[in-house]
Amino acid sequence: MGFLGGTKRARRDGAGPCGRRSEEVDPAAADDGDGAGSHPRRQRRDPQADPAPSHLADYPSWAKLQQLYDSEHTKLVLKDLFSQDPQRFAKFSRTYDSPNKDVHVLVDFSKNLINEDVFSTLVQLAKEGGVEQARDDMFAGKHINTSEDRAVLHVALRNVGGEFKINEAGADEVQGVLDHMADFATKVRSGEWKGYTGKAIDTIVNIGIGGSDLGPVMVTEALKPYGKEGLTCHFVSNVDGTHIAEITKACDPETTLFIVASKTFTTQETITNAESAREWFLKSATDVRPALPLSLSLPLSLSLSLSLSLSLSLSPPRLSP
Repeated sequence: MGFLGGTKRARRDGAGPCGRRSEEVDPAAADDGDGAGSHPRRQRRDPQADPAPSHLADYPSWAKLQQLYDSEHTKLVLKDLFSQDPQRFAKFSRTYDSPNKDVHVLVDFSKNLINEDVFSTLVQLAKEGGVEQARDDMFAGKHINTSEDRAVLHVALRNVGGEFKINEAGADEVQGVLDHMADFATKVRSGEWKGYTGKAIDTIVNIGIGGSDLGPVMVTEALKPYGKEGLTCHFVSNVDGTHIAEITKACDPETTLFIVASKTFTTQETITNAESAREWFLKSATDVRPALPLSLSLPLSLSLSLSLSLSLSLSPPRLSP
């Protein structure tokens, strides 16, 4: 067993391998405090300096889109649009090839019910709404996360090969962390990383809420075809103790790895579930407790928190990654 160191959502049941669970999702789910679900443009707008409309319907392009919908929507049949324009895919798609890494991105708009007028008007709407300026502010490291007064570094995590410079503390550390994560994941998948009794890991339980749950779930689902055979994944997000209790019934403490996913380690639901996982493990591993300092990993997220390891009494820890 190891620890790697919330969404408000209904109970989820894990299933393997690293696969789907039955679920109900509260649309008001939290995002673990990263501010991504808010509307920073509206919050920071200065009406004197930037008199853009406060309501979407006031944008000229929005009015034009409504007119286009009223006059064209019954005529936009996807099959007909492709038959009428053999170049539709080329016209309504964009590609990006990274010069530094083997990364290729295809954005395909052609399968949407749009024509050239609709597409150009949507682009104009984005310009009227200040999307270009917000994009540039984000890449420049400006503090567009107004709730926490800091930069939004999602783009730093996608800066493959260091293609652009982000002027914010910590942004230059991302690639090293990603490399370390890849190395650790490889060790788990290969069986090199062992549980406390020396057995290979075959079960992973992610504990998180909001984005720290939805993100891992999405990645696991998207990359399922590339998953390791026999490696089962579960996801715990509900603070109701029944959820983690049912998950741990299907787990073997000798071969289970817990990932505590959090940005700040202050989310109460996540901390509560992490403590429950620790108690479950120690109850099963009482006979090897003296060996814990050598085999129990520290809770970890993209920002490592020593405070959680201390509060869970997981010391001295083994850093992983």
